[in-house]
Amino acid sequence: KLFGYSADRPRQVAREVARMSVRAQGMDVPLVPNAGDGEERESREAQAGCWSTLTFGWLSSLIREGYRREMLRGNALTDACANGATHAEPTALVENDLFELRPDDLPQYLSGKADHMWALECQRSEDRSLRRALARAFGGPFLLAACFKLVYDSLQMVGPYVLKELLGYIKTCSVDCELTTGLQWVGIICLNNLLQTAVLHQYFHRCFRTGMRLNAATIGLIYKKALKIAGPGGASDQTAATAAGGSGQQLTTGEIVNLMSVDAQRIQDTCTYLHTLWSGPYQITISLIALFAVVSWATFAGLAVMLLQIPLVSVIARRVKMAQRTLMSIKDE
Repeated sequence: KLFGYSADRPRQVAREVARMSVRAQGMDVPLVPNAGDGEERESREAQAGCWSTLTFGWLSSLIREGYRREMLRGNALTDACANGATHAEPTALVENDLFELRPDDLPQYLSGKADHMWALECQRSEDRSLRRALARAFGGPFLLAACFKLVYDSLQMVGPYVLKELLGYIKTCSVDCELTTGLQWVGIICLNNLLQTAVLHQYFHRCFRTGMRLNAATIGLIYKKALKIAGPGGASDQTAATAAGGSGQQLTTGEIVNLMSVDAQRIQDTCTYLHTLWSGPYQITISLIALFAVVSWATFAGLAVMLLQIPLVSVIARRVKMAQRTLMSIKDE
């Protein structure tokens, strides 16, 4: 203050005038209906317990509501055909019925975390890697998904052995055989299937979540970079001129849009089945060992057929990749 006058007073008056102008033009309506309504909603998933997280029980109320709305829609159609009556209640799930995201799934959190990790990566004198920055930011749940995948693949190998024992029990069972033994094998099969289902869904849930996070973070990083470089056809400094990885080539609007939509989506899609790189050889190895124990050397006949297919699949994949590269170059224009 100077002589009882606050230096921030003109700034406060300017903010108030701006608010009044926005309100007068009707621009104070939030883009998202839930934003700015004063209601603080919490994430159901963040509040879920261990059992609810394992079984996805926190989604049960939404599924029940969707089923109820579907039944209501059927009744509404019947009433409309009969006497033209209409229902005021919505007959399908709407935006307000959906749950809030977890705090660590919000776009502003994901973008901020990616920015922080990339800033740490930029402190390196050389060998900067966006892949390493994103892995440090969002790689934890993805590594946990690998543990679930390992358990699921191992449980898959247990099923055939248990089924073999059950069939052997049925084959050798006489009139006075013990029922408890058969029920025991059946119970093991049921428990094995339940565990496989629970573990597989936890694996996919974490893979899809990691892909979604990488998608949102990548879009945020690209958008932030796009704001710093000059637009196509405009004057640019040395930083803007080398925006495309130091190549000195100016990025077009189509290339930036493709990076934010197509390429970011491909990163998300890759995360879903990226664990197949190690899970596939693991499953093949265990399967070959089990087959060799049953059919002996005849196992290698099937292995030879599988190996002979690799060159053909490689040629097809290479041609598809070339076609996609040509298509992307046309889209960039």
